[in-house]
Amino acid sequence: MNETLTQKTLSWIEKTIGAPFESFGYGEAAVVPHPPDYDGIPLWGCKIGERAAISCREDWVERVRSIVSGQSLDMLFSTLGTYDLSKVTLPERVGVWGISWFMFADESTLRSVKGHDVIRLTSDEMRELDTAVYWHSFPDDAVAGFAIKEGDRIIALAGVRGAGDGVLEVGMDVLADARGTGLGRAVVSAAGRWILDQGKLVMASTAPFNVPSARTLRAAGLQYGFTAMLGRPGVLKVPPQPLGLPYPGAEVFNLYPDSAMNKDIRPRPS
Repeated sequence: MNETLTQKTLSWIEKTIGAPFESFGYGEAAVVPHPPDYDGIPLWGCKIGERAAISCREDWVERVRSIVSGQSLDMLFSTLGTYDLSKVTLPERVGVWGISWFMFADESTLRSVKGHDVIRLTSDEMRELDTAVYWHSFPDDAVAGFAIKEGDRIIALAGVRGAGDGVLEVGMDVLADARGTGLGRAVVSAAGRWILDQGKLVMASTAPFNVPSARTLRAAGLQYGFTAMLGRPGVLKVPPQPLGLPYPGAEVFNLYPDSAMNKDIRPRPS
């Protein structure tokens, strides 16, 4: 991420995770207790370059430090790290999800996309959508939506919701039979343009397994900001297999047979 965009996002990052950047460790994550007035999620892991911090509830600090001490950032910010941190959080019904990439755009980076008829949906229209289909676009709390239709059917959708402190978040859904056609980039770009017109910064997050999403966000001009682990109330969820292909028609193969699958991983709760 360019230096100007980094400076624009830094205060948002500090407020969101509940830790000042000056407290971040170099080469090893610092563990920082949340301030008394913090009202975010119970645990954040944030890595910016070679600096990182785990901010969490004060009563978890010492146990988290024992996990983080001597741990390389690459290993901490991985599935290993989410499992190890969950030793502390999961008994109190907080599962650590990770890793996620947080990406940002401003006027200097967002790319416009032409050639698609993108329509704006109101927040009321968003709430009428099927959350089982468009769940990445957070229809229940979106302030606006940007869609491409095929007949009466929405085949691509980008929702926008508040993320606090001058930042609005974009989430995207493209129906399976419309993927790989550039529609996701078109609705993300339209949503991003609207966000900038409101005087806000554009933010989106994705995970390493979601190759199509990461490609779409990059193509729309969002730039990588930081790597995160998030401790949210609820069960521990593990990422799925990688989505997408290196290129259309490429063959990819599962390394493990069914007999080697982790039998301890339960189906997604209803």
